[in-house]
Amino acid sequence: MTTIHIRNGRIIDPSENRDESGDLFIENGVLVASLNQAADRVIDATGLWVVPGLIDAHVHLREPGFEHKETIETGCHAAAAGGFTKIVAMPNTNPTADNPDVIDRVMRKAQSLGGTRVIQSCAITKGRKGIELVDFKRIVDETGVTVFTDDGDGVSDDALMETAVQQLAPLNAVISQHSEYAHISKKAAMHDGDVSKSINIVGQPIESEDAMVRRDIGLAQKYNARIHVSHISSATAIEAVRNAKARGLSVTAEVTPHHLHLTDDAVLEAGTIAKVAPPLRPSEHVTACRAALADGTIDIIATDHAPHTLDDKAGAIDTAAFGMVGLEIAVPTILDLVRHEIISPMRMIDAMSTRPANILGLLGEGTLRVGTRADVTLIAPDRPFEIDPRTFKSKGINTPFAGFRAPGKAVMTIVDGDVVYEDMHT
Repeated sequence: MTTIHIRNGRIIDPSENRDESGDLFIENGVLVASLNQAADRVIDATGLWVVPGLIDAHVHLREPGFEHKETIETGCHAAAAGGFTKIVAMPNTNPTADNPDVIDRVMRKAQSLGGTRVIQSCAITKGRKGIELVDFKRIVDETGVTVFTDDGDGVSDDALMETAVQQLAPLNAVISQHSEYAHISKKAAMHDGDVSKSINIVGQPIESEDAMVRRDIGLAQKYNARIHVSHISSATAIEAVRNAKARGLSVTAEVTPHHLHLTDDAVLEAGTIAKVAPPLRPSEHVTACRAALADGTIDIIATDHAPHTLDDKAGAIDTAAFGMVGLEIAVPTILDLVRHEIISPMRMIDAMSTRPANILGLLGEGTLRVGTRADVTLIAPDRPFEIDPRTFKSKGINTPFAGFRAPGKAVMTIVDGDVVYEDMHT
């Protein structure tokens, strides 16, 4: 372990409501008040934000089973390049992460790589088929994992979901739901609205998301459970979450960078590259997402990083894969919201670090408090550049943000006191 002195940075730490110029010291992987000797490395952070390591609660690493799209290694490198010190991997792998063996396999491999740390989430139903529940207590007891999701497939069987919530609530688990009733959405390629009708594409009714959010909020109330709404995109679903919070329910929500920036018009320009689930929606929903992020109704920003090959995205929009990459465009695109004063720097870091740590129960993370783990991200908020997927560490380059003129980016990622990514001088 080396000692590091980060000097002259703008320290932004929502956990302590701290926003001031200052220095940060790291020794033996821990944040300390000062060093007794000259640091092994001095980092000049003039003009940079120094923030708690970013945490992404929604990432697809694709391994095991789909290594042609992404691997644990390439995904972690992409995360580090995006400023993320910890990520939560989704269970839609092959085999499905619905048992301790697969979960341990992913966690062990990620740990062996060093760098960005990985939490592997567990499926709610076996094989993510929506038929038979996973043995939740066994998962928690044997792996320590407390995040459960059938990501990509909402649990549409109401009785089965109620049983799942009833069993998970006493375990204090985070139940992260992809809110989509398949019998309503029909897995249609885009939002059902003026744009879909103009190009004669069958769309997804927004009720598919809204109805499942309302159902799950009801279960949160009935069983005092922790419901987390994945990648919320609907103004009416947001209002339901706002009302749930007002009633004191344990309901949280995340939003993606693409749902904060893009409308369904993007499908006209980018075609299948703009095909995501939930779908991009008209501008009033983007406005609602932004307002809810600013006021805290939407708790966190999560990328839903979904790498695909070009072949996956080729062909007709009805058959192309859902999803786009997010790890390396998140900070640049969210800085654009800061630039336009839609959210403050403090709220950005709260949504990308402190609050994800709180939701996931990560003690000593999402903070720059002395004595905690030295997970630190340095961000250059005023280093304009153009997003170029050809430079990504991820295998996936499927993003409609290619060519986006961003105000800045993450320039250094420190995990456990080790610099795992840096781009300080370009």
